[in-house]
This record gives sequence, structure tokens and C-alpha cells, in this order.
Amino acid sequence: MPPAEPTPPITNAEGKPVDKTLGLTTIEQTEKGGKRVRLMVNGEKTRAVIVITPLAPFLRVAPEDFDELFEKKGIVITDERREDLNALIEEINNPEFKVEELEGMDPFLVAQGIEPRHGKDGWIEWNVDVPAPGEVHLIQDEKGNVDLRSLGKVVNVREEDLLLTVHEPLKGEPGTDVFGKPIPARNGEKVKITKGKGVKVDAEGKAHFAEIEGCVRWNGVSITVEPVYVVPGDLDFSVGNIKFNGSVVVQKDVLDGFEVEARDGIEVLGMAGQTKLVALQGSVTVRGGIQGANKGLVKAGQNVFSRYLNNLKVDCDGDVVVEREVLNCEINCSGKVRVPKGHIIGGKIVALGGIEADVVGAEQGTRTALVLNHEYFQTSETREIDAKVEEIQKKLEQIENALGPIVSKPERLSTLPQAQRERILKLIETQEQLNAAIEKLQGRRDQIVRQYASKIGNEILVFKTLFPGTDVRIDTCRQVFNQAISGPVKLKPNYARGTIQMSSL
Repeated sequence: MPPAEPTPPITNAEGKPVDKTLGLTTIEQTEKGGKRVRLMVNGEKTRAVIVITPLAPFLRVAPEDFDELFEKKGIVITDERREDLNALIEEINNPEFKVEELEGMDPFLVAQGIEPRHGKDGWIEWNVDVPAPGEVHLIQDEKGNVDLRSLGKVVNVREEDLLLTVHEPLKGEPGTDVFGKPIPARNGEKVKITKGKGVKVDAEGKAHFAEIEGCVRWNGVSITVEPVYVVPGDLDFSVGNIKFNGSVVVQKDVLDGFEVEARDGIEVLGMAGQTKLVALQGSVTVRGGIQGANKGLVKAGQNVFSRYLNNLKVDCDGDVVVEREVLNCEINCSGKVRVPKGHIIGGKIVALGGIEADVVGAEQGTRTALVLNHEYFQTSETREIDAKVEEIQKKLEQIENALGPIVSKPERLSTLPQAQRERILKLIETQEQLNAAIEKLQGRRDQIVRQYASKIGNEILVFKTLFPGTDVRIDTCRQVFNQAISGPVKLKPNYARGTIQMSSL
């Protein structure tokens, strides 16, 4: 049998041998019989090993070579490790053993202590999404699509919601080294957390609750619940869309494509572009103006204030007050639209409470519609109803086309085969159901609109000029002006003629 090849030394990426004794300390050694025997321990002294280094081409080992070291240092070797050590001695003393193989051997474990178990630090158990400013929580829709503008950074909570629970640290369990001495363990440290505004804590100081409704703020140390969500700069991809049960303040601009929905008010200190701003129960204020580019939308449960409104839709359950200009907008307002020092040019303004402007229309005759009539007033719900009615009417049109020959000659129905006659009767039944659905939807629409009838004003004020092309409708009276009118004038309905009468202010 050929002699075994010597075990090659373990090398690193550079091809250099790896020192397997790194991290170990020699506590005792002997040199005799052509060898060096070292007794070594790790840093916490929970492992004791022996390392044999050849000093001559030939060597022999005996149990006494090791027992001498063990006795000096008071290390007790177990029966199991003694058996393994004897097997190692027998292997080294085998005539076929190559001394070079000792260089590649792992240190031989002779004693094992017990590692200390350090205590776990206290920790926070969150009951809401962790409000980490730098983290993003992208949400997939039903089709798996992700809106990169919806980052999920706003954590909404209600009053009395449990925010988090603080858990106490755990104690450590001491270990034992190879000499039988105890090794102390580190106890866990308490988690540090500061209760900020809008947060209350239970008697044990562990459970943290929302004291008010708002958004959760967490900076790694302090937790607060704030009734106002403040964006310190632009609302852009670093912030994402906002949906918040309170008020929102954006200290700079709202960039194109982003949305803000707040239960209460919205205030933008800069400008807004092709955005959607919805204040369900409050007002919307955009100090720098809105450039909607025919994609912007503003909805307010109260008022709308802006420097200018260009090319957007506005739904408002209060007044719309604009400093400079309303250009090509579609406005539905249950209160007044007031532009006392600015222009209204183009678009359609439905304002039940009245309209005021310095200038209406433009010299070139831009069509500008001013309406004070509750039947033209629309809300988000009436728009949904109108869309449903339109969809049903398309279905009715298809049915009417199919029934045309039968409607013109009803007597033909009895001559048709039974299967075809049943299909015709089914279409007639569906037609009746769809007509009933339209009647119900229109009844709901009339109910919505009638509640605004009491808010209707009956006058429009123009302080400087009303240009031709202006279409004015007040209640049942209407007039399209074909020449410029100098102000200040008051426009009111002339019921006798069904037109609009003017009088000086």
C-alpha cells in the first residue's frame, strides 16, 4: 500500500498558509522528543486545545506529553476526549504517518467550557407600521402594479390606538471556563424611548397609546402623534402621495403627478402643478397658485384659496377665492367664486352663491360660462351618477337597435320561433330593468342637487369689464353677451324676458 500523501496546508486567497491558532493564546508548552506541544485557550477561555509542532523529521508522542500540561493548568479532560486523544497518539505513532501532516491538522480540542449567554436588550414591539422616515412601503394593486408615487410614509392613527409596547431587557446567564471558573454575562440594556406630544403611556410605562388622532412620528428615540402632517420641502418622490386623517402643510411646491388627501385642511406655501388636492372636510389653500394643465383637480369640503387657478377642475362646498386669475377652469362651487381684483377667462363657473370678478372673458371673445343654477351644479357623487346613466344608456341603445323590427311591427313576435321569441322577451325585460335603474339614479341626483337650492344667489358682479362671448345663466334666465360691458355692473335675472338685466353698482 503506497504511503498517504501529506495533507497540504490550508491557504488563503493569496496562497499563503492560514495560521489556525489565530485568536488562541498559549498558556503552557513543552519541547521534547522532536516536538513542541502547546496548550492554548481562546479569548474567553471556554475552549482549550493542544497544538503539536514537529521539530525533527521523526517524533513520537505519549499520553504523558499532554497530561503534564493538563496537571499544571488544572484542566480536566473527559473520558470521551481522552479516547479521541489516544486515537490521535496512535495515528501519529503509526510508522506510515508523515510528520508533515501535523502542519495541516486542526488544533485538538481537549476541554470545553460553557459560553456565557448575554442578556437581550429591551426592544419595541410596534402595533402600527414603523414610521421610519427613510423607509418606503410600496403597495401593489390587484394587478401587481406599483405606484412609485405612493410610498406609504404617512402612518395614520386614531385616538386610543395602541402604538407600541416596550419590553424589558433579559438577564444574562454566566458561563464557565475550562478551569471551572465562572464567566460573567452581560445583562440586556433598557430601550430608551421618550414620550412626545399626542402620546400617553400606561401605568407600567410600557404600552404607548395615541392621545389624539393624527400621524405618528418616530426619530429613533422619541415618538409623537401630530394632528398636522408637515412636508418641510417639495412634495416629490422623496415624500410620495399623502393620505392623512388630519391637516397637511407643504412648505414648498407640490410637483406634477402627486396627490394629497386630507380629512381636514391642505395648505401649500408654494405652487401646485398637475396634482390632486382633496380636503374632505376642510379648505385647500395654495399660496403660489395652481397650474393644472387640464389634469389638476381640487376638492374641498370648505373653501378654496389660491393666487391663480389655471386649467383644472375644482369642486368646493364653500367659496372659491382667487387673487389674480381663473383661466379655463371647470368650477363647481356651492358658495361664491370671488376674483375681485382678477380675471375669469374661459371655462365654466357654476357658483350657487354668486360670482364676483374684476374682468370676465377676453377681448377676442373667449367663451366664458357663468352659471347660478342648482341644476347645473355637480358633486363627485352626481358625476358618478351621470357616468352610470351614460353607461346604461349605451346598453339601452344596443337593445333598442335589436328590438327595432319588433317595435315597428309587434305582430311579428308571435310568428318567431320559440327560442328567438324568448330572447326578444328577455331583452324587453332587461330594457325595463335598465330604465328603472336610470329613473332611480336620476331621482338620487335630483335629491342631491335640491339640497343646494336654498344656497342659490341671484347676482353676478363685474367691477371693470365684461367681454363679448360671456354666457351668463342665472336660475332660468340666460344671455350670451355680444359686446363689451363696462363696469362696475350687477347682473341679475330678468324673469319677464328670460334674459339677464344689468344695473350699475
